Amino acid sequence: MKKRICFAGFPGEEVSALQIVTTDNAIGECRFAPTADAVLTLLASENYDVCVANMSMPGKNGAELLRELGRLHPKTLGFIVGDVADQALIINCIGGPHQFIRRPFEAANLLTSLQRGLRLDAWLASDELRKLMPRLRRLPSLPATYFNLVKEMESPATTLQDIGTIIERDPVITARLLQMVNSAAFSLAQKVTQPTDAAGLLGLQTIKSLVMCLQIFGQGDEARDTGLSLEILWEHSFLVAKFARQIALKQTGDARLADDAFTAGLLHDVGRLVLASNLPKEYAAVVAAAREKSCPLHEEETAQLGVNHAKVGAYLLGLWGLPAPFIEAAAAHHGPGQTVFACEFSLLAAVHAANVFAHAASGRTDGLPLPQLDIAYYRVLKLDDQLLGWRKACTGELPSAPAAPPPIPPAPDSAAARSAPLAQSPAKAVAATEPSDPVARPPAKGEPPSRPSSRPAPVAWLWRLAGALLVVAIGLLAWWWSKPAPPETPAIAPSVARAVSALPVPTPTPTNHPAAATNSKPANAVPVAAKAAPNPLDTVKVQGVFYRSAKPLAIVNNQPVAVGESFRGISVVAINQDSVTLSYHGEQKVYPIK
Repeated sequence: MKKRICFAGFPGEEVSALQIVTTDNAIGECRFAPTADAVLTLLASENYDVCVANMSMPGKNGAELLRELGRLHPKTLGFIVGDVADQALIINCIGGPHQFIRRPFEAANLLTSLQRGLRLDAWLASDELRKLMPRLRRLPSLPATYFNLVKEMESPATTLQDIGTIIERDPVITARLLQMVNSAAFSLAQKVTQPTDAAGLLGLQTIKSLVMCLQIFGQGDEARDTGLSLEILWEHSFLVAKFARQIALKQTGDARLADDAFTAGLLHDVGRLVLASNLPKEYAAVVAAAREKSCPLHEEETAQLGVNHAKVGAYLLGLWGLPAPFIEAAAAHHGPGQTVFACEFSLLAAVHAANVFAHAASGRTDGLPLPQLDIAYYRVLKLDDQLLGWRKACTGELPSAPAAPPPIPPAPDSAAARSAPLAQSPAKAVAATEPSDPVARPPAKGEPPSRPSSRPAPVAWLWRLAGALLVVAIGLLAWWWSKPAPPETPAIAPSVARAVSALPVPTPTPTNHPAAATNSKPANAVPVAAKAAPNPLDTVKVQGVFYRSAKPLAIVNNQPVAVGESFRGISVVAINQDSVTLSYHGEQKVYPIK
């Protein structure tokens, strides 16, 4: 269906370029107005689906125009084009732009962003979401430090010292950032006392993402009354961010995309904070009901509130002006198959898998059921055969205990944030960690951070030894259960056993020979069968098959496995289109796919 689009306040050369690309792509009916007043006059007599406003224009600026449109024409979708320096002002216009498009831009790229935003809005927007938004008055805002970092990082001449100087202008952000970076999650070899050193060790994109999330999680104290554990939510978000980065790196090798995946992972559950902070009583009832029913939280949210945290979070990211791939990753991280963009690897593909792997690896679900992989989605992308490699890249190097995340950043006005000590001189850290590095335990109060060691921790060795002994014990028990019965006690047919059991048992004749008395027993005694142990094959659940001639994949007990792999001592023998064959100590069982 063709759209009616109004472009407002663009200079003549940009209007010419936009006219060419919109005509060539036949996106719909496009009108170009020079000022905000001209647009308001135009929309007073005609309905338009979209208004694309230039931030700088004569009279009202683009943000003011879109605020007016939100009041007079709420169904008109708003986009705004401006410099990074304008973004802090723009995103605080609640109800304003659907998406922020940064300058400089090419006309063709702007059109692509516009088309994607239209499809995203059609997929994301609903009457329930529009009704709920006026009740969400406590929307977290991004700090000015974040926008200053974004602007500075666009300059090719930016240095680490420039980045450190921007962060140091905000003492609260500096204190909370250093607290996070020096936590056990990053396992740095030496305490970091300057933002400049932190940026050099972790990378500019990671620092930018952490600065963004410091503000978000620092404003979530109101959510505690709902039963939502901020500690578990932060731990989970941080682990998803690390896993999403690993997946993006393994799949594409693109460091910039991996950094974006890290940011998308940190933000994927921000909607939970928004709902819990704004609707504490209702959200407490939602969380309690989900735990009682053991159903996914997003399903109970939809049942009681009409929307779920994924879509609320996506709406917030749209107000912040984040690009569409971040909005998509937040909106569909529980159901990626519902998205309209399933055509290639994206942030959504990385975050959905990372979310499932992180829940399974940490073992902490806050009383809620584990999420499941949407394998059909990855099959559409032709990525289902990559899941095993992704899982190994994410969880293969985890320590035996879940990695401790950075501490939740305190609220901006907390005493801990104001009193945290700052550096007097820069410290030179000697080693940095990648997202998949093992994480040491958090140091006790007053204890210096531990240095990373190339040797596994003693506790890890003890767990490995215990696991090996357990495997040996299970093997011995299985061998004992499966060995054949002794020849002197052949199996007795059921009919014979019943007849024999009905006969009177003769009293044994006394004997004076001690050995004979000891070894004597009735000739017609019936051997008693040992109690059989439960068969692990009976506890297996085969949930689906993704059949490919080269490397078929099955989902067994909520995890993807391939032919030749083993789990809990059970081997995968064959995967066919309609069945899966498993083996346990020589016994095979075929599981049909229903």
